[in-house]
Amino acid sequence: ALAGIIGGPPWEALVDGLPGKEGTTLVRRGDVFGELTVRSIGRDSMVIQAADTTWRLGVKQPWQ
Repeated sequence: ALAGIIGGPPWEALVDGLPGKEGTTLVRRGDVFGELTVRSIGRDSMVIQAADTTWRLGVKQPWQ
């Protein structure tokens, strides 16, 4: 799960639930975690790719 985006540009992301990591992890474009590769990080989303799947994760927005 994408917990937040920091900086910009270049952006960094806070991600929960990465393989082999406990808690929240700071990630950058190009980082690899097991079979997952961080492809891109933008202002409000990021793209993570596995061998056969690509996920676009968005930052959670509070209800208004």
